[in-house]
Amino acid sequence: KDFCDKVVSLPKWTEKKELLDVLVTVAGSPKIAPGDYHELVKTLKKLMGDSMVVLVATAITAAGALAKGMRKDFSQYSKLLLSTLLDRFREKDFRVRDAVHLALESMIGTGKCVTLPDVLDDFVTALGPKGNPKAKVEVYKFLKKSIEGKTNDNMSLKAIKPLSDMLVKGVDDGAPEVREGSSSVLGALL
Repeated sequence: KDFCDKVVSLPKWTEKKELLDVLVTVAGSPKIAPGDYHELVKTLKKLMGDSMVVLVATAITAAGALAKGMRKDFSQYSKLLLSTLLDRFREKDFRVRDAVHLALESMIGTGKCVTLPDVLDDFVTALGPKGNPKAKVEVYKFLKKSIEGKTNDNMSLKAIKPLSDMLVKGVDDGAPEVREGSSSVLGALL
């Protein structure tokens, strides 16, 4: 709680980043004890909306490190952060984009906090008509990697239906990179 209040109240972004770097180092341990991290996750989510790109990337990295260390115990927090993470794919800066990919991999891929079918609604929303084309391409890249990596063998037909409907719509998108990404995920599903 004190950490969260201190990070938010600091006036300079460099000071906030220094504190977040300490959190990333501590959270990088192989196993983190379960507990109530709700306040910390809410603070990280708030920092993910900051205008300073370096701060956003560090907050996302911290969330990914927590997910990796807590594994299943982080599942409730993963669901809280997922829509924000997918939204950050629209960033132009490669540091944010790469941090989001790593955080998602920690939560859904190897970390196994949640399974892809559990959070498919967030992905379908990100790929919806209001989604940013750049963000859609990055979501397609993650989905393809996740499906091809067989990290989600337990995807049922019922879970695939909303995703496949959205992918079919993506094939008809006006942006060529969105069409290509959608087609590649459809191919990976088959």
